[in-house]
Amino acid sequence: MTKLSPFRYFKTSPEIIRLAVMMYVRFPLSLGNVEDLLHERGIDVSHETVRYWWNRFGPMFASEIRRKRVQQSGSFQLNPLRRFQRAALPRRPVTGSVTAV
Repeated sequence: MTKLSPFRYFKTSPEIIRLAVMMYVRFPLSLGNVEDLLHERGIDVSHETVRYWWNRFGPMFASEIRRKRVQQSGSFQLNPLRRFQRAALPRRPVTGSVTAV
């Protein structure tokens, strides 16, 4: 059985929905600012539509991002010499004295 698209009942393309939601979540923009930015790109949606998309698709996008982060973190490698590089830094002597008042 094939998995149905969560965007199947929407006239707007999934790319536009994803763009609007990610603009609202990623940047410190209000819903009205997202509406204005989309209007400048020729996409006419209201701020209430963006809010509805955020409530409906925000958790789905967040889980996709988390899933991608987990997949990428498996290939991350630390530099094995980092601890030696940090230890090799010369110590600066403490100059001056602290006097009690």
